[in-house]
Amino acid sequence: MATPLTRTVSRRTWRASVAVFLVVFLGGLGVSGASALWSQQASAKTTVATGTWVKEGWSMPLNVDAHLQDFDTLLVVAEYDFRFTWNPRQAEYAQLPLRYEIALTPVRNGRVMTNVPSSVNGDQRDISVTVLRQGLKAEFKLTITPVLDGVRGTPTTKTLEVLPFGDYRFSS
Repeated sequence: MATPLTRTVSRRTWRASVAVFLVVFLGGLGVSGASALWSQQASAKTTVATGTWVKEGWSMPLNVDAHLQDFDTLLVVAEYDFRFTWNPRQAEYAQLPLRYEIALTPVRNGRVMTNVPSSVNGDQRDISVTVLRQGLKAEFKLTITPVLDGVRGTPTTKTLEVLPFGDYRFSS
């Protein structure tokens, strides 16, 4: 037996009202669900380490030059004053907080007469040394190693050949 309420509402009206109800109900859930998503808050913690990260043996090619400043000859023994200068080949390296380790070692028929600093700060890119040639030809090895944040880079090694009468050769 039909109830009085369903008898007065047509089937089409009843379907439309159910559809409107579902749209409003589900739409309300959607709005509140979206509102809940937008109102959620979260926080994240990040740690950033500053500095320059380099690996052992990193490469920074150097332009290294030798300039004869003075020499004094006594037959086969002669003193030569040299000034060694260097610069990074790429300009951006010149701005880094570098240090340079320096080694000047005699290879044949020579002695280093001045104390060569074992390292210099990056702003200083030159040293002056006096070497002694004992014989017709003396040979020295100059090694300059850039150091960044305590990590040594690839060394640049040059050979200095000191010859009679103020002549010399400087090569890699």
